[in-house]
Amino acid sequence: MLSEKPWTLDAVVRMLFGLLVAISATMLVLGVYQQFILKHMLKENEWPMILIGTLSLDGFIIVAVALFLRSQHLTWAEAFGFTSPGIGKAIGWAILVAILFLPVGNLLQTVSFKLLDLVHYKSPVQHAVATLQTAPSLGTRIYMILFAVVAAPIAEESLFRGILYPTLKKYGNTALALWVSSVIFGVIHLNFAIFLPLMVLGMALAWLYEKTNNLLACIVAHGLFNAINVLALFFGEDVIKYFSHT
Repeated sequence: MLSEKPWTLDAVVRMLFGLLVAISATMLVLGVYQQFILKHMLKENEWPMILIGTLSLDGFIIVAVALFLRSQHLTWAEAFGFTSPGIGKAIGWAILVAILFLPVGNLLQTVSFKLLDLVHYKSPVQHAVATLQTAPSLGTRIYMILFAVVAAPIAEESLFRGILYPTLKKYGNTALALWVSSVIFGVIHLNFAIFLPLMVLGMALAWLYEKTNNLLACIVAHGLFNAINVLALFFGEDVIKYFSHT
């Protein structure tokens, strides 16, 4: 059972507002950079663009969460139960959830593509996926992989499951918390084709947090899910099928 968190609604709203302002300002800078600077540079020199693109969301989330927890006089471990008893069992549940969700996520994405085809909408490839596929150097690919497998799960789980979900549950109810946090989690990835699978993944991760009372389980499950999808990106969909039948 997930323990109740001590933070207040107004503190969470202030954090979210500050995060939104920071992300919006960075998106403006990114747009100017793309329009007036990047087109005059060689493709091999895209590191500033890659850094801004990755850190403008997940990087800011990590900073915002760190500042929020500091204002609450809590460490990450205290706030999110990293040192809760039964950590081995929590990690086991994380691995199980990640693997069980793979065929579900794959099916939901297929359904999404078919629905989008019915309305003649072609969903663009995610920016992070496109960058991985076209990265001009090994260093860029390693950075993007580490970001997807480590940084993104830490940032997104800390915000959506760690702070947003328990706050909505505290001031509303479990159903509201589950739906709202999961819908926003799907929306921030800005891709219709993966909205449905990510929303359901968000629900699975919220259940996992409730089950283990340890956000580390959600981070591990999210990271493993991303890692398997990165492998599939390079080695084909057989990777997902392999893990789905393991």
